Amino acid sequence: MHTLEHRGQGLGKRLIKELLSKAEENNVTRTLVGSSNKRWQQTASFYDQLGFNMWYVQMYK
Repeated sequence: MHTLEHRGQGLGKRLIKELLSKAEENNVTRTLVGSSNKRWQQTASFYDQLGFNMWYVQMYK
């Protein structure tokens, strides 16, 4: 099965929510995620929906 066939099914959100829950159970108070891809707007939106805030933007040419 191709990776893109899984998009839109909520698997990523469920995984992140479970990881955050486990982190909280273990007294982890800060979480940092990073991503490097051309679809940064979609990535930022994905993490925004999960309560993350943008910290910085790095650009290149």
